[in-house]
Amino acid sequence: MDTAIKELAKVLIVEDESIIVKSLENRLIKAGYDVVGYASTGNQAVQMARQYNPDLILMDIKLNGEMTGIEAAQEINKFLDIPIIYLTSYSDEHTFQRAKITHPFAYLHKPFDGEQLQRVLDLTLVNHNIQKQLEQTKQRYEIALEAGNTAVWELLISSKELYYDRNLRTLFGYEEFELTNHINDWLYLVHPEDLSLVQEVFNSFYNGTESSYKLEYRIIRKNRTVGWVSTQLNLIRSEDGTPVKIIGATTDVTERKLSEQALTKSEEKFRSIFESAGIGMAIIGPDARFTKANNSLSDMTGYAGKDFLQFYFDDIAFLEDFRKVKQILDHLLDNRLSGPQQIEFRLKSKQGKAIWSSTSVSLVKDFKNKPLYFIVIFQNITKRKVAEQKIKMYAEELNDINAAKDKFFSIISHDLRNPFHTILGASEFLSLYGEELTMEELKETSSSIHSAAKNVYNLLINLLEWSRVQTGRLVVNKTEIDISSLFSDIIQLYREYADKKQIGLINELSGAKIIYADKYMIETVLRNLLSNAIKFTHKGGTVSLSVEDVGDFTCVSISDNGIGISPENQKKLFSYDQQLSLKGTDNETGTGLGLAICKDFIEKNNGKITVESKKGSGSTFKVTIPNINK
Repeated sequence: MDTAIKELAKVLIVEDESIIVKSLENRLIKAGYDVVGYASTGNQAVQMARQYNPDLILMDIKLNGEMTGIEAAQEINKFLDIPIIYLTSYSDEHTFQRAKITHPFAYLHKPFDGEQLQRVLDLTLVNHNIQKQLEQTKQRYEIALEAGNTAVWELLISSKELYYDRNLRTLFGYEEFELTNHINDWLYLVHPEDLSLVQEVFNSFYNGTESSYKLEYRIIRKNRTVGWVSTQLNLIRSEDGTPVKIIGATTDVTERKLSEQALTKSEEKFRSIFESAGIGMAIIGPDARFTKANNSLSDMTGYAGKDFLQFYFDDIAFLEDFRKVKQILDHLLDNRLSGPQQIEFRLKSKQGKAIWSSTSVSLVKDFKNKPLYFIVIFQNITKRKVAEQKIKMYAEELNDINAAKDKFFSIISHDLRNPFHTILGASEFLSLYGEELTMEELKETSSSIHSAAKNVYNLLINLLEWSRVQTGRLVVNKTEIDISSLFSDIIQLYREYADKKQIGLINELSGAKIIYADKYMIETVLRNLLSNAIKFTHKGGTVSLSVEDVGDFTCVSISDNGIGISPENQKKLFSYDQQLSLKGTDNETGTGLGLAICKDFIEKNNGKITVESKKGSGSTFKVTIPNINK
């Protein structure tokens, strides 16, 4: 942007959140803007706009008080021509449609970064300045037309006498009687570089080879300034076809010519900026087909400039993202949107990779309001998007860690307290009354201490395993495992427990069966499942272990005919967040962590754990494990 425009730019901030005001003020000052003040209500905004007459207003749509930001903007627009940029946290269509009525220059959603804000402010000031210049030019043209800045004249070919109205003298800057009626005096006022062309045209009328002609040329006014005129000539002939006179109309088109020259320079400047810009730029037709793309866009996507000429917009955008872009293009074309539109979406590089782009789309129309083309600006924000995704992932991980920490302390405070109460109470009872107790009472008390200590030990083991999973310190070491041998070891480990409850353990696997997993983890899972099956099976029941092949996987099943699990409790089995701890058929207790740890262990081995159960009819837990290295 022109630094002169930027250095003079005064900005009024209208925002009722002091933190946002301070942030905006700091960003604007750093960017070289002059913050003239800030208002927190609509009424204050109107008063300060009158007082300071800023070059730009940043307006929050939702304000405290009786007047909204939109209403304040409407009031300001009645007496001042100030570009307004809306700042809002609201993205609903109703709010946007209300805001659109006030013709804002931009509509920014909070939060926004400083670079985006500065870019929008710069473009707004430039566009507003261009609009003012165009409006001034338009007014000059209207004044010229109203003043009748067109002269009508006629030239007699035989005498070369010129008859004209006073507007022709005015056009050349002369008073009455300062010029004769001879055509040569008037031709003398034609610019030397254009004189031969004008004389050639007049000669073609003299000899009758031309009957109608229009030309534009330069003239030298009395004050020695150069002007441009447009002259329409028509030949009048006699009845025998002899050229008699020329009727002409000359109009001062100096303003238009200067504007065209300025436009040409502007186009050359735009072309230079377009080609040398450090960000991607493209010209796209109303049909969304590329007509031009600069080198930066080629570097950004990997496509050559000539490649783009074969593309439509949807050829370089992911389909699900292009739907949003297409909506903006359509809304600009049917006037439901106006001004530059900002959108973030993914471009598709030549290699098929996704490139995140912050894209500005503007529609250029002709003087009849007919769409000509879109100017599209692409800025690569892939690094920013990757950083945002990482931040989001880190935030989720932090939430998980905090939840795990809360769960950890909850378990310690709740599940460790009860067994320690038992141990402390029973041991105190022994120390005080041990000599008075019978052998049966001693045995019962020591059994309570043993049971409580065992529960504490099991809880600590589960907590240690759980903490290893949560902190990522668990290393998976996959090897070939004979599941049949593992079955035998685990059954032997729980044989005494099963015999005590008179529960039969049935191993339905005969012969070796190889799986590929971490032995420690799989053994921990199977021990948990077998222990639970015995725990929740009534005396005289049975627990069976079986194996079946499912493609490249081995499915291990541990089934019991115990108390079963309700559908509600099945949803809580494998969750840390919904700790489920039920007593067994002999009032055995647990931590509620075992199955959640089992799920983590199995998934780290590329497997899956499921349950099939019906209240009162037993349960079957199935563990599916790869039998090859996956």
